[in-house]
Amino acid sequence: MIMQIKQGCNSHIGRRQNQQDSFGFSDFEDESFISHGGVMAVVCDGMGGLEKGEEASILAVKTILDFYMSKKPNQSITDILDKAVLLANDKVVEEGIDIGAPGNVGTTLAIIVIHEHKLFWRTVGDSRIYLQRDMKLKQLNVDHTYGNELVQKGFSHEEAFQHIDCNALVSFIGVGDTIQIDRNTSSISLKINDVILLCTDGVYNSLSTEEISDILLIPDAMKTAKELQNKALDKQFLHQDNLTSIVLRIESNSYASNKFFSCKVRPPYIISLVFTIILYLSNAVYLGGINIDVTKLPSLFFWK
Repeated sequence: MIMQIKQGCNSHIGRRQNQQDSFGFSDFEDESFISHGGVMAVVCDGMGGLEKGEEASILAVKTILDFYMSKKPNQSITDILDKAVLLANDKVVEEGIDIGAPGNVGTTLAIIVIHEHKLFWRTVGDSRIYLQRDMKLKQLNVDHTYGNELVQKGFSHEEAFQHIDCNALVSFIGVGDTIQIDRNTSSISLKINDVILLCTDGVYNSLSTEEISDILLIPDAMKTAKELQNKALDKQFLHQDNLTSIVLRIESNSYASNKFFSCKVRPPYIISLVFTIILYLSNAVYLGGINIDVTKLPSLFFWK
């Protein structure tokens, strides 16, 4: 069975003054690269309590995508993913030193790669990766929070998460040599109708697990990402955080030209030309606080 990936994404500033979430995709149409590297999606959440959270998240996304797209056919996905995360960590550390705030610049990170029906992932911090299969939602990663660290030390979940610092991050991109990386210990075989969600804490702190699971049943990936935003904003939380989600739906496609999968990204010529010129001139497309339908954009990575 040939798989087709339908992708949707959405990012909103919430009720914050700055949009510190960033996200991006690898090239979903580069069949030569996809044959050995698959496709990547990445989400970062700049840490508002530290310096330059916005810049840190953008830098991390760009570093990850640039490095991963330089992968050679003989390099393993697991190896290149680990190296990409460590490089992003080094780059953000360097950014902190450059602005005179060493150790005080940081961002979370969540990455997935899909290659030959297999899912690979890495996370640092508390951005999350979920897999919904057969109407059951599962968080794949473990948040790098002090509360979870206490649980690992033997405290009960109730005791750990009553601690005043339970949500404090114990690992993030920019922390330096003490970085902790959560990863898949073995590749996950994807099935038709699986749904993958990458999101920042502005999404899952606003919605219950049941609400997220129900929304992921929407058959259109872009509408799913939009509804995650709308459902969260409808609650009108006074301090609603930035919220960003990427939704990837695995569907069957007997007509896909690519032997692994097809994303069917065919933008109008004018839109493609305009965005190509923008990317050429600025080497980035910055988008924030708006709805973005990647199926209407050319096959270029973007962030912010």
